[in-house]
Amino acid sequence: MLGRTVGLDEVPAAPDAARDAAGPARIVVVP
Repeated sequence: MLGRTVGLDEVPAAPDAARDAAGPARIVVVP
């Protein structure tokens, strides 16, 4: 919620791809 409008659109795709890779992208989306 820092002001990343594109982040909201990538949220549903980030966890799906991060889960397949390892989970590092998810941590970046949380903060």
